[in-house]
Amino acid sequence: MDFPKQTLELADRVASEIKSRRGTNPANLAAGLYQHLNNRFDYGILEGVVQGTFIRWPHEIRTQWECIEAGVYVYAIAEALGLNPRLISANKWNGLDTGHDLVDVQINGHRVLVDPLNDLFGKVTYTNDGATVEPNETTRKTALACRPTVELPRSRIIARVEHLRSDEGIMDLLQAGQSYSTSPIHSMFLSYDRGTQVLTMQARAQAPFSAAEYFTQEFHLTAEGAKAVVQEQGLYKSSNWKTLVGKEPYWRRVMNPIDDTETMVFLPFKAAGYLNLLLTELYGALWAIKFPEAHAKKDYGRNYLFDGRELPFEALAMEIDKARESAKSPLEMARYQQLRRAYIASASIHQQNEDQTERVLDKATFDKFVEMLARENGINPITFCKNLLGRLGMSESDISKARIWDPFGMPMTELFPTQELGELVDRWIEDKLIR
Repeated sequence: MDFPKQTLELADRVASEIKSRRGTNPANLAAGLYQHLNNRFDYGILEGVVQGTFIRWPHEIRTQWECIEAGVYVYAIAEALGLNPRLISANKWNGLDTGHDLVDVQINGHRVLVDPLNDLFGKVTYTNDGATVEPNETTRKTALACRPTVELPRSRIIARVEHLRSDEGIMDLLQAGQSYSTSPIHSMFLSYDRGTQVLTMQARAQAPFSAAEYFTQEFHLTAEGAKAVVQEQGLYKSSNWKTLVGKEPYWRRVMNPIDDTETMVFLPFKAAGYLNLLLTELYGALWAIKFPEAHAKKDYGRNYLFDGRELPFEALAMEIDKARESAKSPLEMARYQQLRRAYIASASIHQQNEDQTERVLDKATFDKFVEMLARENGINPITFCKNLLGRLGMSESDISKARIWDPFGMPMTELFPTQELGELVDRWIEDKLIR
């Protein structure tokens, strides 16, 4: 059993390119391998899904890879470079019950970790707490929280890829969870629990300066197919890979395909979620008044409430200044650095997809503006929004029914799932592959 011919040819070609630049010194070749692959591909599984499978051989990868694909890619080229690679599987990653693959190579009697997916390179030490590398000029990152467990022999690496390319193998893969981005602010997360036989597909929207939204669809499966489909939408504070932290569901729908029934439950609001809904409804109502023709056509285009949409950045900059001035303890310094990273990430997202993030910034500017007006008038923002919506003819009952919303101007159904992913799920269910 061997790697496909196309993968071996790719590995030889890349190895030749690295040798032509780096010579024959093993240390230089290892650094060349890391630098060749670092930031070369985005993380995600969407490209693999569109191609008809989740896990691919290196020669099939174009712009995206996930951790198993990255490990095989590094291993194959390191082998072609004559660096005696090892692929070590980890059953814990950042404290979560999900795996990761580590590849190290032999350099002058010691092992060097080559992990371009996690920006990690250097002479490695493994412990139960993770992998650490000695500081070096190639990468500034020195540690990865994981639990290395077992070295996979070459034959097992190849057999595992073959297995994970099958429908049943994909279900094994999804036990750890997989994700991909559909835009700079939208992503999809998939997982499967063999114990409960629940296949979960979750759309997540986390934009700068806006509340994070999720839409979950769970398929509760049996050998005969789906016995129930559960949908849920709401807000969350942060994501911990599989788990959403601070989840606040707005509604939950349970559908029974067998007898064609469904139950819809609206869940109680919390203050933050209620304010977010009020702001969203008020923004939409005012936008419709300002742009009636565009609203009638449901054409958001480049029509915004505010000509200038810098208020969220200005507010964050002021918060950063305050945090820097008061940063005395390690915890306060960590908060300051977190705010700085948030500003940089927000600016980066804005530059990646201007049309979409301008809409988000327009809404965020509106939120800040309402907050300022409410504060100036000594009114609670919730009361302020309800009063304005009442003047626009919207009752509290109308607002409560408007829980199924999208603050980004794009229905979640357009993001979830992709056609290819939907067809794949249908095939799993119809073929009764899930036992």
